[in-house]
Amino acid sequence: SRPLAVIEAANAEDIARTLRFAAAESLPVAVQCTGHGAMDDLDGALLVLTRGLSECVVHPEERWARVGAGLTWQPVLDAAGAHGLAALAGSSPGVGVVGYTTGGGVGPLARTLGIASDRVRAFDVVTGDGELRRASVDEHPDLFWGLRGGKGALGVVTAVEFDLLPIREIYAGALYFDGSHAGDLLARWA
Repeated sequence: SRPLAVIEAANAEDIARTLRFAAAESLPVAVQCTGHGAMDDLDGALLVLTRGLSECVVHPEERWARVGAGLTWQPVLDAAGAHGLAALAGSSPGVGVVGYTTGGGVGPLARTLGIASDRVRAFDVVTGDGELRRASVDEHPDLFWGLRGGKGALGVVTAVEFDLLPIREIYAGALYFDGSHAGDLLARWA
């Protein structure tokens, strides 16, 4: 892919300016933290990289964290783990927190504790009009609802706040079976 330009955002205002410019010039915009997810063709688009938004603040007493859009799960898990807390991350610590969470966030603990987007308290998001908004249950609730699983369709999330859980240890693994056993395995799993 050959984007028209790559913008390495240092803060939310960089993203807001980029979205205002893109709207004025009728240019498509794509956003990336790690590039882990599938991307459409980026030719002619403005590609916004969020790696510079690296805020990570853990509030251990209240069991929540605020994380910038440039972080992957590993530094967040390390910061929370120091307090005996964990987030509902996926199985790959190199995945971006915001992309994973706005995609729903189905991870290894989903059947027991739910999905990551269910634990979100608030998003900071730049909407298509280039305005920075805070979306929560009380502020822009429709936007908040849509961001919890709507991926990047409603704006560019610059930070997310979510609950942490008192999880000190996780036991996990994988089992692989021959495809001929799929019917029986799925019936037993259900």
